[in-house]
Amino acid sequence: MRLVGYVMTHIIPLAFTILLLAPCGAAAGPSPAALDSLTILSGGAAPAVKENVPEAAKIGSGKKSSTETVKLRYEEKCILRLVAAEMKIPLKKEIPLPGIYFGSKVPFAQFLAAYRTQSDSDPNQVSNVYILKNNEIYLSDKAVYYGNFGRALDDSLAHEYVHYLQVKYRGYTIEDCDDNAENQAIHYQTLFREKYIAVAPPEDVCAQ
Repeated sequence: MRLVGYVMTHIIPLAFTILLLAPCGAAAGPSPAALDSLTILSGGAAPAVKENVPEAAKIGSGKKSSTETVKLRYEEKCILRLVAAEMKIPLKKEIPLPGIYFGSKVPFAQFLAAYRTQSDSDPNQVSNVYILKNNEIYLSDKAVYYGNFGRALDDSLAHEYVHYLQVKYRGYTIEDCDDNAENQAIHYQTLFREKYIAVAPPEDVCAQ
């Protein structure tokens, strides 16, 4: 009985987690903890990272409806500047910015076509991902993914901006998309959340 209990509580959950993991994999499924990623050709889901998030980081309270959406607290370019500064990457005007599309506003067919350029899997909803070929970022803006898990749309964008910077400024290709690339994105996403979402940021944080 002890062996059965150990298998049920340790081995099976571990096996399930391994099935979900793929370096920089796109979280096409509904798991709120594994939304942010850079897709690889084999598809799959990004590692779900359990974090201790302060109460101040939570967006709203109570159960979110499946149709309710969230918006960015900061301007897109502000988030990029903050992430690039943390990564010590000087931004260059000659390098094009990524297109940014939100799930509630972008046609699903457009997302699916973009997603298929670097993944064999077919997601059933818009997920958070950076598309290398198109230089595009797609973000789910469903409130249910964020409000109940101490997350913000802004830190998800910060995560995808890390992948954009990896590709456009550090020369990453799809072959370079490994655990280190994804862990780096998670690191800067967490840092952004702790500095600009969990606490009240300086008023001039987005000043040029």
